[in-house]
Amino acid sequence: MKKYPNRRLYNTATSSYVTLDDIRQLIKRGYDIAVVDVKTGEDLTKFTLTQIALEQQQDGYELLPLEFLKQLIKLQDRNMGKIFNDYIKLSMEYFIKHSSYMEHLMKSPTDQTYVFDYWNQNINMLNQQNINFMQMALSAINMFNTNKNK
Repeated sequence: MKKYPNRRLYNTATSSYVTLDDIRQLIKRGYDIAVVDVKTGEDLTKFTLTQIALEQQQDGYELLPLEFLKQLIKLQDRNMGKIFNDYIKLSMEYFIKHSSYMEHLMKSPTDQTYVFDYWNQNINMLNQQNINFMQMALSAINMFNTNKNK
């Protein structure tokens, strides 16, 4: 994709202008996209995908809760970017793996109560794993800082 100064997005594969919703649909269908500024050559993919995700929130779909967004802004002032990035990637992989299984269960003729109990157990397990991961990361950082100050 190319982005022109007039803010229009151009799909080089189809030789046509596209909207953010068109890009969202391509991603949902499994296409890997890149958005590049025509003038500067700057990669605008992250910015464009963030814009798509945030615009969905305006449509009543709350993907990112307000408290999460506030904390995300606060983290930008610290040296936690790499750790947070890795943490989010691992958490997303785990979530996708288990949400696919959840979708499978929802489509099968099972007792719905069991399905939701199973889902809640997995969410609790994910939360505990996230807490354990953050405690290990903080412990490693503290050990590094302690050794550095000696």
